Amino acid sequence: MIIISKDTVVTCLALLSDTGRFVRSLKILLPGVALLLTGCNESSSDSGTPLPANRLPVASLVATPVDDGRTLHFTDRSAATATGIHDPDGRVVRVELEFGDGQVFRTTIPVVSALDILHTYTADGVYALTLTVWDDDGASAMVSRSLTVRQGPVNNVATGSLNDSGATLCATDTAFLADCTPDSLGLWVDLPQDALRGRDRLAAQGALPKAGAGEAGFDYTKISSNGRRLPADAASWVCVLDNHTGLMWEAKNAGGGLRDWRHRYTWYHPDPVVNGGQAGYQDVHAFDPDIAAGITCGNTLPLCNTHAYAAKVNETGLCGHKDWRLPDQEQLLTLPHYGRLRPAIETAYFPHTASACIGGIGGACGQYWSSSSLATNFASAAWFVNFADGYDSPHYKYGSYHVRLVRSGS
Repeated sequence: MIIISKDTVVTCLALLSDTGRFVRSLKILLPGVALLLTGCNESSSDSGTPLPANRLPVASLVATPVDDGRTLHFTDRSAATATGIHDPDGRVVRVELEFGDGQVFRTTIPVVSALDILHTYTADGVYALTLTVWDDDGASAMVSRSLTVRQGPVNNVATGSLNDSGATLCATDTAFLADCTPDSLGLWVDLPQDALRGRDRLAAQGALPKAGAGEAGFDYTKISSNGRRLPADAASWVCVLDNHTGLMWEAKNAGGGLRDWRHRYTWYHPDPVVNGGQAGYQDVHAFDPDIAAGITCGNTLPLCNTHAYAAKVNETGLCGHKDWRLPDQEQLLTLPHYGRLRPAIETAYFPHTASACIGGIGGACGQYWSSSSLATNFASAAWFVNFADGYDSPHYKYGSYHVRLVRSGS
């Protein structure tokens, strides 16, 4: 018989049961006190019976990239490691995961399966991961591995939000004013002023948080050819992410190839669900036989039309994606910057934008096609946005206009 008082300090207790088997854990209840004695590590009991050896805990680590590649989901279970972190003869009581970037996850809550963590790395690189687990006998197990972190293509999703106008000047009957104070506006102070409302106003006050940069309320991020985010001062980029609307836009170039900003296309789509009942024209040649097919897009395509252009761009996997398409009218109208003219767009991110009239074959004056057919007139016309000043209007689908593709991720 063993008597334990409240003042007794017990470090290890070895007992034999009535059957002669060793008991490694014993809960002893006293008035006001409960003691759980576990994990004795002596090699034998007082009776000479060998103690069972402690079995080491098991450490398991699975890392899966999510989002853009720099955020990873850490867990301890997969199809190959279904049991995850565990202790075969007790409990795991402590877990520590070093991410390799100076950050550490720790828990001292007794656990069986501990990991369900999201961690974001701030830069690409190779990081040394170390996972250590401890059991209730004080034994530990560790796994280490190198992890290559590389930002993948941005997988944007449209938010459905609209941009502000970009107008930051107030106006009187005779002048535009950067100073929108009541003293400057005078009698015009009580009239609604666009510059005093919305995202543009917050940006002017320095109160608009941005993920990227841009004038007024616009918030853009430059995207590389493989779909990675670039700094605002990057000298070369291929696409532009609108952080507010969630839309990703094609950035045109001046290289003379497929995506040259000067190329123009007729409106065409063979799917009745998309075209509103009128497919349009596969080339301006179909409307005017005196114009050679392929000429308005620099012979980069046999037939210069919006559908053929989007299909060809998708073959290239522009910015890591193959779901580029013509924007609808509302999406295209999120781009005009009404604080600018010719072109009416944020030129720091969209420098190659048509805004002047091009004469000659299939002439145009800065019009960009949308995918939206006109609801009347048997859908023989579609809407465009003119980036000389940002207005929208319909035109017959034989028009030879510019194109800027979009992806919404939804």
